Formats: sequence, structure tokens, C-alpha cells
Amino acid sequence: MAAITFLLAAGQSAAQAPKPPLLLSPPQALASLYDNRLTLVDIRTPGEIARTGIAAGATALDW
Repeated sequence: MAAITFLLAAGQSAAQAPKPPLLLSPPQALASLYDNRLTLVDIRTPGEIARTGIAAGATALDW
């Protein structure tokens, strides 16, 4: 799929020192998403989202 999605650590402050990337297996990522420890953001264009719908469990960002 051409869509790009990002997993963002919920609650991380900009004032905190940068952390290394969080590497998770697909099952770990899904469990973290359901536990509200991660946020899935669908960043495709509005046209792409209109054609295919938003990714399951994702939050859409309006442009």
C-alpha cells in the first residue's frame, strides 16, 4: 500500500530529550494502539482517504 502511517508515542513532551525510535513488532504495535500508548495517524491526502477510507484505528489530520 502506498499510504504512509506513523506511530507517535502518546504524551511525549517536546521538552524531553529525544528518544531513539521505538521498534515494535506488528502485534506489539497493535496492542499498544489498543492500550492508548500509541497513536496511529493517517497522513495521506484527502483525495486518497476519500477513495480508500481512513486506516482502521487511525486519526485523520485535516489539511
